[in-house]
Amino acid sequence: MSTKYVLFDIPSNSNPPTCWSPNTWKARGIMNYKGVPYETEWVEYPDIKVRLAAMGIPPKDGDIPYTLPMLKVTMTPADGSDPDIKYFTDSADIAKYIHENHPDPDIDFDDKVNEEVLEVVQKFLSDPFGSLVLCEAPKVLPERSAEYFRETRSRWMGMPVEEYKQRDWDREVQGAAEEERRPIHARGTIVLHRY
Repeated sequence: MSTKYVLFDIPSNSNPPTCWSPNTWKARGIMNYKGVPYETEWVEYPDIKVRLAAMGIPPKDGDIPYTLPMLKVTMTPADGSDPDIKYFTDSADIAKYIHENHPDPDIDFDDKVNEEVLEVVQKFLSDPFGSLVLCEAPKVLPERSAEYFRETRSRWMGMPVEEYKQRDWDREVQGAAEEERRPIHARGTIVLHRY
C-alpha cells in the first residue's frame, strides 16, 4: 500500500508561496519533525469553503466553519483497487494521526508541559496575537486573500482591522503607564520605561 499526504495551506504573496499561518504551521511542524513526505496545496482564503465543501468536508461549529490546515491522506492498495481517502481538518487530529502512523521520533502528547505551555500562551500571548497576526496578516497575503481577510476579520472584531490594532496598542501603552517598569513590546523591540 502506498500513502500520499497533501497538506492544504494558505499561501503568502511571495513567489513561490511560503507558509506563514501559525495554525497551519502546527500541522506542518509535526510532519517536518517526523520526516513525513507531503505535498502542499495552496488555497486562498476566499476559496477555502468552496474547496473543502466540494470534497464533502462538513463545516465546523463556530464563527469559522471552514478552516485550514487540512490533511488529505490517500492510501492506495498494491493491487490497484480504489484508494481509501481520509481528511483531517484540525491540527490536533492531524498530529495524532501522523504520530500513530509515524511513531518515530516519539512525541509525548500527554506530557504536562504541553498544558503548561498552552496556559502561558493563552494568558500572555492571546491579546498580542490579535494585533500581531490578525492585523498584520494582510501584508503577507495575495490581494484576493488580503481583501477577504480584512472584510471577514473586521466583521468578527466589530471594527476595521486597523482600528483593532490601534486599540490594542493604546491598551498596551496605557497598561504600561500604570506599572512602573513593565516591558512594552514596540514593533519587536522591548522598551523599558520608568515614571
